[in-house]
Parts: sequence; structure tokens; C-alpha cells
Amino acid sequence: NKIINIEIPVYNRDDVFNKCFLKGLKYLIPLKDYISLSILFNGPNITQELIDNSIKTIDKLGIELYYEHRKYDAQDKLNNDIV
Repeated sequence: NKIINIEIPVYNRDDVFNKCFLKGLKYLIPLKDYISLSILFNGPNITQELIDNSIKTIDKLGIELYYEHRKYDAQDKLNNDIV
């Protein structure tokens, strides 16, 4: 069992998830026995390719991952349920 679970909501505006977060995960490798990641991919900027590449990258680092994909769009004013 992991001691810490890091929850990350990913909307990926401006490709920040790829450019910053995934590249920075290498610094968490020494903690991989103690942490797990939970990622909620949501919004129109999320592609199956992004999800697949993210899973592959995180798996190579040996970090435990839980994830879900939802198609929530923050621009949709009729949709008030963001969770």
C-alpha cells in the first residue's frame, strides 16, 4: 500500500500536462514506493493519444497510476457538474 496518493485533474490547456508535469515526474522516482497518482483527464483538450502516452510514460517510471477520462467542458455553461 502507498502512503500518499497525489490527485491531478488534467484539462491540458496549452499542453501543460505534457510540457511540464510529465517531464517533472522523474523527480518523484525516488518516492515511487510510497506514492500513487490518480489522474482525472477531462475536457476537449484530452485525446486518447494523450492518455495512452501518459500511461506509458508513468508506467515506465514505475509509479502506480489510477485514471479516469471524462468529457467535461468548462466552457459548457449548461453543465454545472464539474466533479
